[in-house]
Amino acid sequence: MLSPAMRYCVKSGRLKFGGALIASAFFAVSGIHAQEYNSVEDSIHQNPVVQQQRANVCQARSRFDQARAQQLPSMNFSVSGGQSIVKNVDEGPRRIGNDFARDRALNNTAIDGVFRVTQSLYDGQRAEMGKRIARNQGDAARLSVVAETETAAADILTVGLEYHLQNQLKAHWQGYRRVLGEITQRIKERVELGAGRVSDLREARLMELELEVGESQADRQLELIEREMEARFRLTPELVMPFFERYLSLRVDEVPVVESESIRLVKRIDLDLENIGYEKRQLKGELQPDLSLQLDTTFFDVDDFSNEYEMTGRLQMSFPIFDGGSNKARQNEADWRHRGLLSERASLIRNHTSTTQRALSDYRQATETLNDIDAQLVEMRQRFEALQAREGQTQSDPLSIARLVIEIAQAEAGRINNELNRELSVLQGIFFADQLGDLLALHEGEPTC
Repeated sequence: MLSPAMRYCVKSGRLKFGGALIASAFFAVSGIHAQEYNSVEDSIHQNPVVQQQRANVCQARSRFDQARAQQLPSMNFSVSGGQSIVKNVDEGPRRIGNDFARDRALNNTAIDGVFRVTQSLYDGQRAEMGKRIARNQGDAARLSVVAETETAAADILTVGLEYHLQNQLKAHWQGYRRVLGEITQRIKERVELGAGRVSDLREARLMELELEVGESQADRQLELIEREMEARFRLTPELVMPFFERYLSLRVDEVPVVESESIRLVKRIDLDLENIGYEKRQLKGELQPDLSLQLDTTFFDVDDFSNEYEMTGRLQMSFPIFDGGSNKARQNEADWRHRGLLSERASLIRNHTSTTQRALSDYRQATETLNDIDAQLVEMRQRFEALQAREGQTQSDPLSIARLVIEIAQAEAGRINNELNRELSVLQGIFFADQLGDLLALHEGEPTC
């Protein structure tokens, strides 16, 4: 059977499914009074993990801009000047052809400005590979935003399902307490008239106490769930239950099954694998010549507003000769990361297949158990009707009716719990199939960059 307190987690992808951690040490922390959200959607979008993945999207966008900037021309302006400290200049008759040099040499100060434009012509596709890596990182981060959004929604729905169950159990025990109370009253009247036994009355009251304990436990669980909603999600049942009821109205009563290789987490691994290929092409580009064009315009004697300037064009090429083995070591590291990601991908596929099959198995088992309980309830209700028909006639046995009421109450309580197990299986299947966001029309929220 599935337990309401459940969590499946696969690292490096954060595939997880949270359940209601009822009566746990989580509630030992007191004094937490955070401001509540106005809607479930606000709680989901403000989830710290979701916010972190949104920040990763913005980081990838900035890295793309950085890589693109390397392909665009760069421009800068610099000013340099100096003060003559020691001078030994022949100030004899000037020669016409050397007037410019003589004038500058005679000046005590010279402040020149240089305007430089540099354009990369060939870099071994390093900048282009950087753009592709950043684009893939952004796509992977967006997949993570959707995955974490659905995870937060699944956690809230699981708590809502537990709250729905405990409400049903509370109403269930209350209803049967009223029925059993009427029977106990008849037994008490028979005892007072001398037609019944005190032991029968004592047994009937013990049955009432059993139902009262069940109602008290449901009350306690409801209180714990409300505290969990406030502490984990900063929500109230008034906000969670409409969200849960909307889910119930939209979901199909079956466990969906999808190909494990098509889930988001595997797609994200595929993007990482593709990025390793781009990184290796970058590393190979570092071993190729780097060619750039540089244009310098020098303005002489800027402080004198002179029109003396000089323009120089340069074609620069650098070629790596020896880097101590750094490039080869990084290529080897990329190869090992590629192997690790392949293993992680295979593990994700195996885990997804097994968890989906487990959800299917739990769904079928819960359905079979519900069918068995329904068959038992049909037989119990027939016996109950037969006993009621004999009540007040020649034979009267209210204690037997009370015992049967307890049996029916326990069977129906078991049915409610098995309905919870089946609903959890369906929710798990929808979550593992990456369909929860589409089902609830969840959006990624406002971008932070």
